[in-house]
Amino acid sequence: MVAMVSGNAAVLTNTITATGSRASPIDPFLKLEWKIETTAGDASIIGEFSDTGLIATTFTIGIEHNWYSVDEGTAFTPSYAAMATPFAPFLDIPGSDTLTPTFGEPFYLGVELGSEFEPETQRIGWVELLYDGIELTALSSATEDSGRGLIVGTQTVVPEPSVTSLAILALGSVFMRRRRSS
Repeated sequence: MVAMVSGNAAVLTNTITATGSRASPIDPFLKLEWKIETTAGDASIIGEFSDTGLIATTFTIGIEHNWYSVDEGTAFTPSYAAMATPFAPFLDIPGSDTLTPTFGEPFYLGVELGSEFEPETQRIGWVELLYDGIELTALSSATEDSGRGLIVGTQTVVPEPSVTSLAILALGSVFMRRRRSS
């Protein structure tokens, strides 16, 4: 786990792990479990393999957490998460969530840990996963603790709007309002 500081946010890398194999030396058709868990927030989802992908069946309940299918380069923020549908939402009906990645191609999950009502527990992160039809592996991951979010696939914290850009927006709206009224 590597910690970097970006502004007032600490970014931790390799904080999400994935384990699981569909193949069993005894019975290759036995449905074995997979598990994705964070070390930054003590949250995990556990599931089964299906012929088409991954089915979430269980999750930890000690901390609120939602998992989203996201693309590399996405600004994964709390506002993005609020408008998106999670792959594995907190306290959802077990077994109702299925993810169908392309076998052998990396894919990303974003995770929102904690609650806006408890900012000290809030973390935003992503994990790059590979499912080859047999094993699920975490290739890389990152989480941050400011609650601003990360650019998926990087350790870049989503920047806060600067005072200058907010002032320009405010002046622009005043100018536009004056122009319309004349």
